[in-house]
Amino acid sequence: MSEWTYWAGGERPVPEGMLVEYRCRDGFSATLPAGVLRWDHLLLADSDIVKYRCVLDEHEAFTFHDLKPTNPKD
Repeated sequence: MSEWTYWAGGERPVPEGMLVEYRCRDGFSATLPAGVLRWDHLLLADSDIVKYRCVLDEHEAFTFHDLKPTNPKD
C-alpha cells in the first residue's frame, strides 16, 4: 500500500481500475476503484476527496471488464 497523497481536486490521478483508499473532507473513508469516484472539487462538498492512496500497484489493478454482474436469483 502506498503513502497518502493529499488531493486538491482535478482529473483522476490514477488509472480507472486502480483500487484506492480515499478520505473525504467530512472524514468518510472507503476503498473503491478510482474510476467510480468523483475526483474534482467543483462543488466544494463534504464528499470531496482530500487524500488517497493506492491499495494495489499498477500491475495488480483490475479493469471494469473483470467485474462480473451477479444475479441474486441464481
